[in-house]
Amino acid sequence: MRKWIGVVLFGSCVLLVKFSSTVVSQGVDCPTVRDCVAQVAKVAQSMDDKFRTIFTEIVRSELPVGTVVTSTLPPEQFLTPKNPQYDADKWIAADGRSLPAGSLYAQLSGQTTAPDLRIMTSQKLLLDVVTGSAKSGQAISQLRTPEFASADWKFHVGLRDISGNRYNNDNEQDVNQFQVYVDGDALTAQGRTLNWKHGQWGGWAGGSANYVGIATVKSPLFYYVKIN
Repeated sequence: MRKWIGVVLFGSCVLLVKFSSTVVSQGVDCPTVRDCVAQVAKVAQSMDDKFRTIFTEIVRSELPVGTVVTSTLPPEQFLTPKNPQYDADKWIAADGRSLPAGSLYAQLSGQTTAPDLRIMTSQKLLLDVVTGSAKSGQAISQLRTPEFASADWKFHVGLRDISGNRYNNDNEQDVNQFQVYVDGDALTAQGRTLNWKHGQWGGWAGGSANYVGIATVKSPLFYYVKIN
C-alpha cells in the first residue's frame, strides 16, 4: 500500500497524519488520499468539539471578573512574569487607578477606575486586648501577652485606687490631685493633697490604675481586582 503524509487544518486543530498500512490495520478504509482526508476530517471535528468543551470549562473555572484577591506581595512583585497566574492583563491593583481601555470590568461595571481599597491596606489588624489593674511603677511590657509581645501595643489607663497625701496633719487641707499615665514602660498612678494655709503639697503617694491594652499589627495584605 502507498503511504502519504497529510496535513489537515480544522478549526483549532492542526493534524499531521501519516497514512500507512496502520490505518488499514485499525479498520479504517483509506484506499485513496481523498478517503483518508475525509476520515481525518471526522477525527478533527471530534477533537475540535472536545477542545471547545475543554476551553469552555477552563473559562468557567476562572475567577469571575470583579473578583478581589489579597496577597502579601506588593504590585511590583505580584504583577510580574514571575507570577504568571496573575498577569497584568487580567489583574490590577485595587487602588483607584484608571482602568485599561476596553477592559471587561469597565464594560460590566460602567466604572472608569478600579475600586480603591487602599484604606484596607493601611488598616491595622486587632490581635489581642488585655484588661486589669496594676500598681504604680508596674512595667507595662509585662502586661502584654507573650505570643503578641512584638505587636504594636497601646495602653489606656484610668484611676482605680488613689488617695491624696497631706503635707502635714493640719486641718487646713484643700484639694487632692491625682495622676494616671504611662511614661515609657512604667505606669504612674499617684495622688497628693494641697495644704492651702501653707501653700504646700504633700508628696506623691502611689496607688493603682485600671488598664486596657490593645495589640495591633499593620495589615500585610495588598488588594487586586480581576478586570479581564
